[in-house]
Amino acid sequence: MSLKQDFLDYLESKDMYLGAHENDRIYNFVKIPYNSTIDLIYTTYNFYHSILPSNKLENCGFYDKKNKKLYDISYQVRTNILGLDWDDNTYPSKEKIKDELNDKVSNCVTDYVLDNKNEFYESVKDYVPNIDEYDVKKNFIYDIKEIIYKAKYNSDNEKDVLDYITNGDNFVHKKASEYCIRNKEQIGKELYDIDKKNELLTNIWNDKNNSLYKVKDIVNAIKDGNYGNVHIFIHKNGLNFDFKYDASTLEYSWDCGYLPSYHMPAQDRNNFESLFGRNENFNYKDITKIEYRNNPIYIDKDFRIDDEEKDNLLNTDNDSQLEMC
Repeated sequence: MSLKQDFLDYLESKDMYLGAHENDRIYNFVKIPYNSTIDLIYTTYNFYHSILPSNKLENCGFYDKKNKKLYDISYQVRTNILGLDWDDNTYPSKEKIKDELNDKVSNCVTDYVLDNKNEFYESVKDYVPNIDEYDVKKNFIYDIKEIIYKAKYNSDNEKDVLDYITNGDNFVHKKASEYCIRNKEQIGKELYDIDKKNELLTNIWNDKNNSLYKVKDIVNAIKDGNYGNVHIFIHKNGLNFDFKYDASTLEYSWDCGYLPSYHMPAQDRNNFESLFGRNENFNYKDITKIEYRNNPIYIDKDFRIDDEEKDNLLNTDNDSQLEMC
């Protein structure tokens, strides 16, 4: 019989101890019951010799006897006993179980809160919303039209993993209930904040002249492209200018008051400073076109200059500076 089968048979048996060896590897396994359902599995692992007084038992997994499932196995068990590849997920890790628990409790809390909002509003009925407008703008930039409450439960107790495996959804509902009771006022404040954010967010969406619309169009044109540097055309102070620029700065600087010139190559930056002045920068509102490898990825269709200049702007060679107006 193989070492793997010996180990799997041992998990299902009532034996508390297993001594096993293969070639020069010697294993000593011990079960310690956590409860009537789960055994914690510990091992010593040695080369060439059996167990010594100085050896220490180390946890190498736990076993659900009811469902006959092994979890959170150590490297030695995974590799030398069960012969699994590194990416084999047959036996879920403690971290994976915890993620599953967090998701289930979060979803349970979210459903309850959304179905019983008044209970949480009432807990902080005199609260005045305290929000950061940056969050509102960010949601608009990334095309979110409504913010919806979503719980973010995160277990910080190793014992929860074992109790979840033991009790399943009953444990999920227990933790969700405890979370709602413990955080009722905080959830109520969050609901009020969300309502205020949605009010401001709706105002932005309804204002088609809001300058954030242009910023959003530029960010959306850039964010999924993996572009590196792009070729930007601007119309600033009545002058046309074009240059190379770091695309990620365009994506992530939308809340800054300006786009810094130091993300241009040195020659472009020198030409920019000669034209517009030292320590000058530009803004999203100045951008008329963005190209990547000579292909337009953004054009400001609302930009208006006379026909001749517009032809020059849209057809200028990729590496040339645009003429002054």
